[in-house]
Amino acid sequence: MDKETLLNKIRKNSDISFLEDMSADLKSDYDFILNAVKNHGESLKYASDSIKDNRIVVLEAIRPTDIKAVLKNENAIAHASRKLLNDKSFILEALTVNAKIYPFLDEVFKEDFEIIKHTIKSNPKVFEKLSEKYRGNFEIAKLAISAYAYNLKYASKELQNNI
Repeated sequence: MDKETLLNKIRKNSDISFLEDMSADLKSDYDFILNAVKNHGESLKYASDSIKDNRIVVLEAIRPTDIKAVLKNENAIAHASRKLLNDKSFILEALTVNAKIYPFLDEVFKEDFEIIKHTIKSNPKVFEKLSEKYRGNFEIAKLAISAYAYNLKYASKELQNNI
């Protein structure tokens, strides 16, 4: 199958497992993979390791394109290279693109105060997914509740009584 036919198939299908059988050349083709992830973030799963290590491609893979694409795009972060997934500056940049990737981050980043503050600023609705420790942190809770009042429901009982 030629590139354009494959891209059209990606656009039209939610199941893209057919990409598993694409050639090594296509898996390493920057332009093709970039276009593929713009249409379906999970396409990153089938890219070569060198492409999975490319910041631009991974950021495009997680970028929400429409309501239906949000979930499949936030899951795409799992297919990024270990190098990128362990790079705090990349994680901060990725959270700016799509804060809904937070649940898919390594535990060390889920417990990083700077990452949590950045995530809440980008998407305060993530507050409910934080550990009790951070839902009980005054600074984090205040930030989340001031941006989205409904978050008061998820703050620790102690903070709910004091805010």
